[in-house]
Amino acid sequence: MYEDHPHPLLKFDLPNDTKIRRYMDLARFVSLLDKGLAFVKPELLVENDPREGFFSRIMNRSSWTFSKLTESSRNSVFLNCWYVGDEDSPGMWKRYAKNKGDVSIHSTIGRLKTALGTSKQTFHLFRVAYVSRCGSRAGEHDKEVPMLLAYKYKGKKFAFEQEIRAITWDPALDPRKIGPVIYAPCDDIGKLITDVHLSPNSGDWHVEVVNSLLGHYGVLDVPVTR
Repeated sequence: MYEDHPHPLLKFDLPNDTKIRRYMDLARFVSLLDKGLAFVKPELLVENDPREGFFSRIMNRSSWTFSKLTESSRNSVFLNCWYVGDEDSPGMWKRYAKNKGDVSIHSTIGRLKTALGTSKQTFHLFRVAYVSRCGSRAGEHDKEVPMLLAYKYKGKKFAFEQEIRAITWDPALDPRKIGPVIYAPCDDIGKLITDVHLSPNSGDWHVEVVNSLLGHYGVLDVPVTR
């Protein structure tokens, strides 16, 4: 289920009709249709950003206790990332979906919340803030800084991503029994996706393949373009 996070630094106030996009290769698209929304551990995001989830490395030094808590939490935090914007992003295509047949799925904040509402797990949404390494000291003097704040901040060089994140955290999860990816099943993926856009270098036959996949999984009336 979806819940607003109570901490003011994690307040999420984007309207439900805000357009969002998720860029992915064809294999991840099939996984979405088959299993639902994929949530990954921060360790899988480190390839793109080595400072992912390390609050004190981006912000000025936070408390030792908070830093250690952040590191120890990484096995029980799972993230699902989206781009906010009305238009396609060349930078996002280049980084996350650069091959022929790769796709961006389009949705809205409201549709994403509805999709997350069908899961037993609790999810929050927040918008990523892009800061310099010695920039904002948000929360430094707040004794009640939530651990999830570590995943709100990224370096300014990633600002082109215009990212929002869906996040879930369950400290009761046993890392020995769970892999780096969990899934939030969607009862009707067609209610999440408004349309699918193929990478700029895709051909007509890629459109046919994606349409065939959507039909196979019973997702009807979702337009596919390139």
